[in-house]
Amino acid sequence: MKRILRNVVSVLLLLCLAFSIVGCFREKSEEEIARRLIAANSKVEVPTNSEMVYLISEESKGFVHGGDFQYAVFEFESEPTNWLNRNYFEEDNYGGEDFERSFLSVLRDKPEELEEIPQEFLPNFEEEYYYLKTEDVYFVYLPQNLLLITIIPSD
Repeated sequence: MKRILRNVVSVLLLLCLAFSIVGCFREKSEEEIARRLIAANSKVEVPTNSEMVYLISEESKGFVHGGDFQYAVFEFESEPTNWLNRNYFEEDNYGGEDFERSFLSVLRDKPEELEEIPQEFLPNFEEEYYYLKTEDVYFVYLPQNLLLITIIPSD
């Protein structure tokens, strides 16, 4: 009886170990990777009630450890007012010009990627927008279409 019990416990332990190992190596989605990269580089987490609708990244182009360039666009169902306020997004009124220049210069450094981005996923700085610039990530929120654009420039 002890022998059977020991074999059962051993099998259960092996199954637990196998599931743990498989869980550690599960493949993460592009969206999960994009969100983690944004959070790691800015300490700002993109709300989970948004959906990633567009992504260009070094990794998606086959560069595993490139400069971490990433251009991701997230769409919301409703305005994330609390999240914008909590993260100190600024409205474009008076002062966004430096941000716009800096944001666009990042894109000019990536001409191939810029050509790929559909027009609907590029900010129109003539319309209302909110922005945030952390040390390593640019955020642009477009309230007219509930889009959040993020850029992590290359190193």
